[in-house]
Amino acid sequence: MARKNTPSHKRIASPPPFRLTERDQGVIQSVHTHRVLTSQQIEVLHFSSNSRETRTLRSVTQRRLQGLFHHGYLDRIQRPVVLGEGRNAFAYALDRRGADLIASMQDVDRATVGWRPKDNRFGPTFLDHLININSVRVVTQLLRHSDAFSRVEWIDELVLKSGAYQDKMPTYRRSGTPTRIFPDGFCAIWTLERQQPASFFLEVDQGTMQNALWANKIEAYRTFRDSGLSYRHFATKHFRVLAVVNSERRLQNLKRTTEKAGGTPFVWFTTIDQIDIWRPDNFLTEIWHVAGHEDVQALL
Repeated sequence: MARKNTPSHKRIASPPPFRLTERDQGVIQSVHTHRVLTSQQIEVLHFSSNSRETRTLRSVTQRRLQGLFHHGYLDRIQRPVVLGEGRNAFAYALDRRGADLIASMQDVDRATVGWRPKDNRFGPTFLDHLININSVRVVTQLLRHSDAFSRVEWIDELVLKSGAYQDKMPTYRRSGTPTRIFPDGFCAIWTLERQQPASFFLEVDQGTMQNALWANKIEAYRTFRDSGLSYRHFATKHFRVLAVVNSERRLQNLKRTTEKAGGTPFVWFTTIDQIDIWRPDNFLTEIWHVAGHEDVQALL
């Protein structure tokens, strides 16, 4: 699709004809739902892979994403190069024709879609943060598709910050002033063995938060559980906080801080490298370090 000497982040002025497929529409819908997805996240969600077909399907994924980009359905975002690791996979966000298509598919006014060009201006730290959040979300979707979960429901950070949820968030107090915290997401998971869902608030830590602020978050979550507000607003008395961090050293640091702040035993930690979209079952295994415990545990 891309012509020789055309920069990968620029569109071809007159791209070849492109016929939108049902799968393409699914890709656009997924990108809209998640705000941004990498090409690998899109591949694992919409282009099923196995050991014999992975290379072929990756080529198909790339061709379809090129078409969606050059025809204005998706925007392509170049991620920063990490020294010694080479170029990262492109990230994709909604673009103008994609927003128009979403409005048509949902039979709503275009303004209701809520997309604007400036929404695609992600700083590199925030972009990585959002991609890591979506890796967790993608893994739960893949487990649902494999029937490991019978049902999965997500509420993302944007919705949690909306007027419908702002007054329902955990809070902590300093000098008498209440301060809300906004998780990176809320997830409820059903399995065939459980009549009630397992409920989680997600915190993806990039290693930039001071320990004192993390302790404030833990205080807010603990008060939210103990006061019954979590049951009133999210129908869960015994939620867990899943904290996904960027290194083992950071994990141990925040685990100690959590234990001092009273987060035992509802805060569970793992590292981002354990969230593997190509091996979603790993999410269920003994990768979780629980505040107040020395051993690692399985999720459910």
